[in-house]
Amino acid sequence: QSQRTGASFRYADLGCGEGFHVCLLAAANPQAEFVGIDFDPDVKRGQELAATVGLTNVRLIQADFLDLAKTWPTELGTFDYLALQGILSWVSRDVRAAVFQCVAQASKDGTVASLGYNSPPGWLSSMPFQHVANEFSKNRDATAAIGGAIGMFRRLSDAKSQFFERMPQFRAHLETMATQPPSYLAHEFLPDHWAPLWHSEVARQRRGIDFAY
Repeated sequence: QSQRTGASFRYADLGCGEGFHVCLLAAANPQAEFVGIDFDPDVKRGQELAATVGLTNVRLIQADFLDLAKTWPTELGTFDYLALQGILSWVSRDVRAAVFQCVAQASKDGTVASLGYNSPPGWLSSMPFQHVANEFSKNRDATAAIGGAIGMFRRLSDAKSQFFERMPQFRAHLETMATQPPSYLAHEFLPDHWAPLWHSEVARQRRGIDFAY
């Protein structure tokens, strides 16, 4: 297979998880430099993968955004592309502010940033499920909490609850969730600070660090 060639660029993923996708991008773009950062120690799995396959153009770092916001490491420098997927809607207000500060410090004129987050109105129908699953999680493990929430809403559906009359789209949404792995649903819905963000909220913070379309 031929490798892609072209101008060099620097790409950072803030909240990269295990970092496997960052390694894949690095392998596909050997002329570019990649950095992945995540608080979760699972990022070490990506470090092991990069070492095993001999990738020399990727760094995967375990770090806290609160610490990085205070002092951005000079050796990391700035980037042409910044990706933030699966972060903003799942962290506290303080951590979200720190993430935006990291974006400001890691960017330069012309940097492109991709911000992924759950936004109303599309995610409003998920809020009842998230609330119920979190209530169940107070006295049972994550898998049981997810199963308990699905079971409760199915019982409400069978009882022809007015909830489904007020939110008719929820029934299809529920059945879709029932086909997904409980581990994914727990990761999506059980974080303490889960909250869909209105675009205006994110846009306000984006303007605060001088990012424009």
